[in-house]
Amino acid sequence: MSVVGVIVVCLIIMIAVLALTMATISAGYNHKETVDPLPDNPYEDHTNQDTTHNT
Repeated sequence: MSVVGVIVVCLIIMIAVLALTMATISAGYNHKETVDPLPDNPYEDHTNQDTTHNT
């Protein structure tokens, strides 16, 4: 195999790896995470519901 053939094969492999990398990154950004709500805690203090913080 000539030097030009080796370079062409290497370029094809590089382009394939780049395309797979971009597809994987795109799929990762499209994935939506969901968070389960916290269960009600009977021991939690709900008496102070003031959300203003005077610092």
